Amino acid sequence: MAYTTYAEVLAITGTALPQATVEAIIALSDLEVDSVCARAGITASATDPAVRTAGVNLAVAAVLTRYRMDGTKESSTLEWQDKTNVDAAIATYRKQAYEALESYTNQNKSAFYCEVANL
Repeated sequence: MAYTTYAEVLAITGTALPQATVEAIIALSDLEVDSVCARAGITASATDPAVRTAGVNLAVAAVLTRYRMDGTKESSTLEWQDKTNVDAAIATYRKQAYEALESYTNQNKSAFYCEVANL
């Protein structure tokens, strides 16, 4: 299940990438969320705000990475100059995603251990 939508990624990035490409990026971001949760021994909930936050931040970081890798994200043209440090932006979005996932996994691991302790 997707933790973010094409519309959300579009709203944040304004990307001109085709919808199918963005949806593939979202799917890969979802796999990363699921992988982190699986390592913690829990399942991600698509309705949890921390999981959704992680999903959207990872997807935005992946869009920016795609731009950096394929040269789409130019830092300047003759008429315009972008002062955004793409590497720093990617790192920030990924950090925010992992902070949200850490919060989610810690909260849910604690709930799991409390349930087991009460058996």
